[in-house]
Amino acid sequence: MLVTERKQGDRIQIGGDIVITVKKTSHSRVVLGIDAPPTIPIVRPDAEAASGTRGRMIYLASPYSHPDEDVRQQRFEAVCKAAASLMRAGEIVFSPIAHGHPIAQHGLPTDWRFWERQCREQIDRCDEVVVLTLDGWRESEGVQAEIQIAADMGKPLRPVAEADWLLFEQLTCRASRRADFREKTGS
Repeated sequence: MLVTERKQGDRIQIGGDIVITVKKTSHSRVVLGIDAPPTIPIVRPDAEAASGTRGRMIYLASPYSHPDEDVRQQRFEAVCKAAASLMRAGEIVFSPIAHGHPIAQHGLPTDWRFWERQCREQIDRCDEVVVLTLDGWRESEGVQAEIQIAADMGKPLRPVAEADWLLFEQLTCRASRRADFREKTGS
């Protein structure tokens, strides 16, 4: 843990993408501004607990259907990695691909017409739709329909590239290793 004194207007940079700015100080309070990429959630656990509301849920959309089974498997694995990164960061995530891929292997179709009803219900329950922009997302009938459904429901939409997830994963892994080290060494 870094412990440092800062005065109003001072900045601290974490990695290449996160900047914490001291906005205001008073006798016993400090107001901070935090700038981070959209793939890094900024969570105030004290505010979440005090609000008494359910956690925010993200609907993670991504392309899936493809005639090549290997491509479907690669897309499944990519969305599972992205969902895991979000979950490690404390987010609640529903991914129709991570959920539906193993189920579809038991004789269900993989086309949008079959899955639309399931996806529409889950989008309605979610607070935000994040689109993992893997190759084929622009051509995906399902992803385009999910974007339209979310827009019609007034849900926020956020496109995120796979490279951003990989960076997010590296940052969260490094933070986890530092926490493990601190725990083992008592520092």
